[in-house]
Amino acid sequence: MNRILLLLLLILGTGFPSSAHVITSLEKQPWATQLSTSQKLEIRETISTVMGSAQPPDPTQRQRFWELLGSMPPAEFQQFTRDVIQIHLRHQLLWTRDALITARSGVARKSPERETLEQAMMRQGIFSRWQVEQMDTALTQFAAGEATRLPGLIPLEAATLEQTLDNLEKAEEHLATLFSRPLDMPADSALTHFTTRAFQATIQSRQGPLDVQAALKIHFASRNPATTMQELRTVQNHIESTARDVIFTQRAESVETPQGKERMLRQLARDINALIHSGRIERVELQSWHIRAP
Repeated sequence: MNRILLLLLLILGTGFPSSAHVITSLEKQPWATQLSTSQKLEIRETISTVMGSAQPPDPTQRQRFWELLGSMPPAEFQQFTRDVIQIHLRHQLLWTRDALITARSGVARKSPERETLEQAMMRQGIFSRWQVEQMDTALTQFAAGEATRLPGLIPLEAATLEQTLDNLEKAEEHLATLFSRPLDMPADSALTHFTTRAFQATIQSRQGPLDVQAALKIHFASRNPATTMQELRTVQNHIESTARDVIFTQRAESVETPQGKERMLRQLARDINALIHSGRIERVELQSWHIRAP
């Protein structure tokens, strides 16, 4: 695993889900009583290996993972997934993205999604209020030019943060691949797609920040639990806020290329999927996209 990423995880104090956390999260689910201790340890080791690898999980890893977990009830599996991926790995990604936005804008950033997640983590005893305040203070000091380094370990520089964010996104993508499985057919109320309102965002370019007007069309997998319009409306503001953050970290010149555009859309799909409890996003496409000339 990249050394920069390891240093950041040490700074934030949580790191990737620990061995104990994976086992604890698994044992919260009633179905897990069917697993032996050795099987639980095997699941833990598979998760740790996939998160630390530069490559996505191979077919053998996925097959064995689902031999162990494939019969877990969907609701329990979704809770286990959220515990392992969102509670720990997701927070690392959100904090790093906020740090990158702070580095580029000169204004301390705290996304609504990170705020919500940290409140949940404090309620669960994963974070103390002091830890959350320390992370916020670090970004405030950095924005004010008072600190360029968290306790002697990692420089808060855009290039370093970009690399760290890229590593975290890959780890999240690898875990999403490992945890993906065939799901039940959707209920009649399930949506096949959802289009956001048009929203304003900012993207980086060689000429400086540029204004963007965008709208996203979100496609849900056909074999997917019910995702209702009511559920999406409750998180629509978070979806748009998350999309703005993702777009802010992109380069206009990169997004104009097919590879860069596809990379941004994959990132949007992963991030928005984390906001929707019952859905599974198949892909995101640009319903509209207009960059205003400087």
